[in-house]
Amino acid sequence: MTKILFVVPPLAGHVNPTLAIGRSLRDQGHEVAWVGCGIRVKALLPSDLPLIPLYNLGIESINEAWMQKAQRVSGLESFQFFYRDFLIPLAEAMLPGVEEAISSFQPDVILCDQQALAGALAARRMNIPWATLATTPAAVFNPIVQFPKVKEWMVEILGQIQDKYGLDRWERPDLSNDRVLILSTHELVGEEKDVPESFQFIGPSLRSESDIAPIAFPWTDLQVDTKKIYLSLGTINADRSRKFYAKVKEAFADKPVQLIVSAPPEMLGDIPKNFIVQKVIPQLEILPIVDAVIFHGGHNTFTEALFHGVPAVVAPIKDDQPVIAEQLVRSGAGLRVHFERVKSADLWKTTERVLYEPEFRDAARRIAKTLKNCGGSTLAAKHLLTMAAREKRA
Repeated sequence: MTKILFVVPPLAGHVNPTLAIGRSLRDQGHEVAWVGCGIRVKALLPSDLPLIPLYNLGIESINEAWMQKAQRVSGLESFQFFYRDFLIPLAEAMLPGVEEAISSFQPDVILCDQQALAGALAARRMNIPWATLATTPAAVFNPIVQFPKVKEWMVEILGQIQDKYGLDRWERPDLSNDRVLILSTHELVGEEKDVPESFQFIGPSLRSESDIAPIAFPWTDLQVDTKKIYLSLGTINADRSRKFYAKVKEAFADKPVQLIVSAPPEMLGDIPKNFIVQKVIPQLEILPIVDAVIFHGGHNTFTEALFHGVPAVVAPIKDDQPVIAEQLVRSGAGLRVHFERVKSADLWKTTERVLYEPEFRDAARRIAKTLKNCGGSTLAAKHLLTMAAREKRA
């Protein structure tokens, strides 16, 4: 039996992919556990999966402050804010508890989410084999670090935290030298990219239905024989989305389509008759029955839509989202609009193309086949067990 510890940040999009990996390992007779925020991660983790909770370390306030400011910054400021005000403080808050969890659980291998830097630091300090889980390839191949001054700043701030805990400086301490498991494909990232052997593209790791809490939805309100569009702009971007929602209403209210919108209803005001608006939508259940997706460039929605063969329109807002938008357009499975400047008429025309021009759905369905054959959680589990077996032989 092998013991695997998952180190995760208090973010749903980073916890959810670990569930299927953990279940795959447990189904094979291995022992798994998670370590993370005792409030937020506990709320995201099914009750039958064990959590080593971290309490009273300021993690909740770090996350709350980050969520609030994340809605106001963009570009280079957003990049620096992420490292200075979230990644580094979260790592320092989590590190003592993660090291205690390692001491008590005694894992053979650790899987560290890329944004849970404490796991990587603790694994190196305690000489435990570890792999990185990269929930978005844009965080691995971030084009902004091509700018020398930006890269110099990033390397220095990451170097300082390694100095503080007595570790040699790595340029990218968030990336394991052994395995980086990327929830995408080489094709989507760009096959022209030369990647090291340690980078493994495993495709999406989707939760099973049993791990998804039931979400009420008015299924009987879905219109038969009507094109359906799912719209999601994520949770972090709520305050910046009001103007976009107004354009959506103007673009689609009088069109022969039905919009399913994941947003607080109050952000849209009067709801058009052909709209269904809920704060929380059962996304994995909705995607198989819609004809197109409009989204902000979040990687989870990107891969989940393509996994179900659904073409998309992307309106990137910030951070890695322009990179995801580029991947969508290059794949042929969708089109891009400007989040701030797009006009209602152009939003409809773009979405109309994705709905009715067959090449977009054909490309999405082709990519779906690739994603379903990647291996996902099963392949991730195999990599972790290979690492553990090698360590035991040594």
